[in-house]
Amino acid sequence: MPLPVYLIYLKYPEALAAARAIQDEDYRAIALSALAQNLPELLPEALAAARAIQFEGFRAEALSALADSLSQMPSRELFPLWQDTLHELSLRTRHNLLQDIKALFPVIFALGGQVATVEIARAIVDVGRWWR
Repeated sequence: MPLPVYLIYLKYPEALAAARAIQDEDYRAIALSALAQNLPELLPEALAAARAIQFEGFRAEALSALADSLSQMPSRELFPLWQDTLHELSLRTRHNLLQDIKALFPVIFALGGQVATVEIARAIVDVGRWWR
């Protein structure tokens, strides 16, 4: 996805600040998604901005765009971000949490491999059975 024209001329910290300041969540998600590939040192801030998006579809879009870059981070840096993210996302509805987990699948796999993904799938199925 190409960067929005006004973000091309900014330095990355300024571009991230500009993206965070966008009021429309759809455009904010698009801007964060476009910046995702270019801001490895700003990923924690970009992740926080993506988590703050209230509309589930736009949030999932932004999280998904950040997930590949996040999954490349060293585990010792990524794990605390994952803990904070999971806590914040768990405060939302079950539907929202499931959509966000799907968007962040590369992060889950990077932290725990196939074992973690299988355990998450089992937990989702178990909870689904409890709520029938």
